[in-house]
Amino acid sequence: MPVPFALAAMFVACASSEQGDVPSTAPAETVDAAVVANLRDEGFHRSRVMEFAHVLTDLYGPRYANSPSYDGASRWARDTFEDFGLDAALEPWGEFGYAWENRYTSVHITAPQYQPVIGYAQPGTRSTNGSVAGPVGAVDLSAIRTRDDLNALRERIETSILLISPERVLVPNFSPQAVRLSDEELSGMVRLEIDPRNNPAQSADDDLTEPELTRRDIETFLEQQGVAVLVEVGSENVGPMDKGIVHVSGDGPLPLDEPVPMPRVVIAAEHYNRMMRLLTNETPVEMEIEVRNELSAEDPVDYNVIAELPGADLAHEVVMIGGHLDAEPAGTGATDNAAGCAIVIEAMRLLQAAGVEPRR
Repeated sequence: MPVPFALAAMFVACASSEQGDVPSTAPAETVDAAVVANLRDEGFHRSRVMEFAHVLTDLYGPRYANSPSYDGASRWARDTFEDFGLDAALEPWGEFGYAWENRYTSVHITAPQYQPVIGYAQPGTRSTNGSVAGPVGAVDLSAIRTRDDLNALRERIETSILLISPERVLVPNFSPQAVRLSDEELSGMVRLEIDPRNNPAQSADDDLTEPELTRRDIETFLEQQGVAVLVEVGSENVGPMDKGIVHVSGDGPLPLDEPVPMPRVVIAAEHYNRMMRLLTNETPVEMEIEVRNELSAEDPVDYNVIAELPGADLAHEVVMIGGHLDAEPAGTGATDNAAGCAIVIEAMRLLQAAGVEPRR
């Protein structure tokens, strides 16, 4: 995933003075009280952080990597840094593949009773061929491991719309959604403890064998059986603040030399579970779905936004602050991570506006 901001600044160095008794081998540096006062005055009385958050979330909204909305947001960020008087540029991250953007999604239950459905196109998938309407079937694709499993589905698949997840269990939350951490807990969080037994070079998945079936194998089979669109319920129980949130995520880069996955939508648990209960009780269900996704191979390269505030006598040392500018397209990426990006932009603005001349 791109790391959209890598900014040379003294922001982190200033913040480190509040870490209490964390051991450090670096010599203490004198705090310039006048600079701190200027930063506080600018930040408290002329802050623009909410303006930056508004532009990223409300104006550009969904910012899937390498999408038109991401490109627009990255150009805006670069231009904003330049307006501050900083050196800024778009730097190639590497080849991402197709640029993907959803342009239209319409999902409805039409029988046994009509109900509009909350649903989103899964990032990186194709459009439907117009509107797809008709009976709904259900198969738990997570249980399909081998070609024998796949072949056993041949006589079970009779519909163009297929539900592919089990019912999603919604767990009630009776605990507070937010807690206040004690000083002791916060102090413990700033200490880095390295376990010598931990080998980060060895992945937990190293011993796993390759699956017999790929996603492409399964989707090719389903399309041969006449399936036109897949419907799933998204990730289960994504934390104490779950509350049935529709959790939609893509699978990363979309290589130009690989087939684009078939149409797929992720819908609200309440709507999905209702259909599963109806089908379990042998009540026919019908849906109507239309998805229009835009795929472009014009520029397969994704870009980071880089801005720099040059240092002085310690210019060979670099302090970096950053956040990721891209976001999953079912929302506007406010917490993940427009909030972090807006703070980074504001931090750089404050340093420039306060006339800070960092050593690094």
